[in-house]
Amino acid sequence: MDLSHLNEPQRQAVLTTEGPLLILAGAGSGKTRVLTHRIAYIIDENKASPYEILALTFTNKAAREMRERVEALVGAADNMWVTTFHSACVRILRVDGHHLGYERSFVIYDDQDQVALIQECQKALNLLDSDYPKRQMKNLISDAKNNSTKPEDYISSMADYRADKIYELYKLYQRRLKECNAMDFDDLLLNVLRLFTDFPDILAKYRRRFRYVLVDEYQDTNHIQYSMLRALASKTGNLCVVGDDDQSIYGWRGASVRNILDFEKDFPGAHVFRLEQNYRSTGTILDAANALISHNIARKEKTLWTDAGEGDKLAYYQATDDRDEAAFVCDTIMRSVRSGDQHGDFAVLYRTNAQSRVLEGTLASYGMPYKVYGGMKFYDRREIKDVLAYLRVVENPADDVSLRRIINVPRRGIGDAAITELEQKARAQEIPLMIAALEGDLPTKLKNKLEAFANMISDLIAYKDTLPLGEFAEKLLEETGYLKHLQNDKSAKTEREIVERVENVRELMVALHEYGDDGEENTLSGFLESVALVSDVDSLEEGGSITLMTLHSAKGLEFPSVFLVGMEEGVFPHARSAFGTPDQLEEERRLAYVGITRAKRKLYLTSARSRLSYSGSGLSYMHNAPSRFIKELPEKLFERYEHSVSAGSGGNAGFGSNAGFGSNAGFGSSTGFGASKPSRAGGFGKRVDSEGSYSVSSGVAIRENGEKRAFERYQRVNHAKFGNGTIVDLEGAGSGLVLTVDFEISGTKKIVASLAPITHVEG
Repeated sequence: MDLSHLNEPQRQAVLTTEGPLLILAGAGSGKTRVLTHRIAYIIDENKASPYEILALTFTNKAAREMRERVEALVGAADNMWVTTFHSACVRILRVDGHHLGYERSFVIYDDQDQVALIQECQKALNLLDSDYPKRQMKNLISDAKNNSTKPEDYISSMADYRADKIYELYKLYQRRLKECNAMDFDDLLLNVLRLFTDFPDILAKYRRRFRYVLVDEYQDTNHIQYSMLRALASKTGNLCVVGDDDQSIYGWRGASVRNILDFEKDFPGAHVFRLEQNYRSTGTILDAANALISHNIARKEKTLWTDAGEGDKLAYYQATDDRDEAAFVCDTIMRSVRSGDQHGDFAVLYRTNAQSRVLEGTLASYGMPYKVYGGMKFYDRREIKDVLAYLRVVENPADDVSLRRIINVPRRGIGDAAITELEQKARAQEIPLMIAALEGDLPTKLKNKLEAFANMISDLIAYKDTLPLGEFAEKLLEETGYLKHLQNDKSAKTEREIVERVENVRELMVALHEYGDDGEENTLSGFLESVALVSDVDSLEEGGSITLMTLHSAKGLEFPSVFLVGMEEGVFPHARSAFGTPDQLEEERRLAYVGITRAKRKLYLTSARSRLSYSGSGLSYMHNAPSRFIKELPEKLFERYEHSVSAGSGGNAGFGSNAGFGSNAGFGSSTGFGASKPSRAGGFGKRVDSEGSYSVSSGVAIRENGEKRAFERYQRVNHAKFGNGTIVDLEGAGSGLVLTVDFEISGTKKIVASLAPITHVEG
């Protein structure tokens, strides 16, 4: 087999086929290439048949890619197990699970099944959900299974006065699972380990079969997976693990970085190869990543390097607030696209999903295409749509679509049958559902429930007319009990999901307060209109889309240019980690390392001097210091961008001369960011850089088909989504001509003339 295209550490890792092997693969160092070539080499050299190889990873996508690349090297390998941990365990249990008392037809319970079963067990044990919340109990049981081979020992050792009752609940839950011939996802792993531990003949069978075991992303394994691998490979010793302790970021779901850190102690005589040559990023980006991660104590020493050159310095911009931060992101991308980059070259990474709200709104106001990876767009999320439905019903009680969505959310005993009956009455009398709820000829019990709901809406309508918009929104959450509903939502898969949903609703409260405090047209109807425009912005496919995602979702991906936003203490590192244990802070730093190493040629870091936040006590500004992760980067690696005046003041706001944009004038005021009302008072002012003035009084846009269209300042235009408006400024030329348009309804927005659905208006 030709290995000449591999670098020396890669080649040595492939050629070392016998005994335990740890491949420390730094970010972008070609780990998948090494793993697949090692499998192919073992087969090609007749050291083992495909039947005798087990390759494990964590996602079906990664498993498919690994198999395809191996088969491209050696041909079909049908008998080789290249699969995920859970899929491999299911295959083993279908054959040998009967030794544990399970039928081959056992079913796998998902999250909702587990919660429902725990609820049954609570009832049987007379445990109140208020004292033993179902989802918390599910998570505690899962933690017990993943952290110990004897969950009862784990539970009994908890510093929790409820430990004895939790253990009773756990035992009953496991018994009911068995009676249902069912396993949860944790059982799949735990039961295979039980087979290996309690039935030596079964372990010997799989040891004989799998002479070579290879594991990808080893830093993401938990205690049970580690124990399974150790049992399986202890005879031959042929265990090869590939991973990067510096990218271990899933401790919150049970992964243990100690598995990779202690590999040489657990497997004496192990060979270790470090893959440190990076094929992704510039030298400056790698220097930043190396400097940051060196502050962690629990890690294997390695230093990433590249022969691709130093590249551009990192850029750090300290914004006045989160809207200014978003404007910087958009303005920077817009300039880069005018210089020849594509929208798809850019990724914006953030610590929590709620941070996407302002970013999405600002991108929409610029007319830029974007996609939210690993999650829905902010205003498409279920919890946001629920609150918006309440707002729409208050604004327009005849909105039957919104009424149907929230009439039984939270639950009020108004089930599907009752709603169907209500709809029949409304249709028969040709009246809205709300009127039918108040006046319809309905059974007394149902009528009482509907009247209570309708009276609540009536009270909210009164509050809407007397309270400022932000205060009204808080009152709505209080009267409807929606936040309490989210906190006890049975449909949420994890505790983390519940926290994120609550954070999203609180972020919506920020948007309502911002809009209401903005002065003119601060009405509920105006807010709902602005949200509709954000949700229905033009979908521009040319050049791809800007990617928005959380840092956890970004692992394994790469982009030419990356923005790490919200680099502030309490945001990133997150408050739970910043003030938690040293291990939690080190994992947070590893998350920052992952974010930095996603960038190929340009990295932007941003923080905000103030950031609006909403908590149970109301709206407040967070004034967080810049993240310690920025302070841990050598000053020589980046340029600091400084905004001369606050966003929103209009005029000649700009960056300093070291900003890389020359004497660059201004962001001006908010231009329709998120649900915040677009202000017409500001503007982006005149913009100048080293190539001359971008601001012009007239210009010609060139579309892809070659069509030329002339525009000039103060000309009247119409946009298919935003309506009629007046051009107040023009920047650039040709396909890069950008118009600043003051729309009559939508406010001031920046649009790319060659792409936007815009026409001239006569007169």
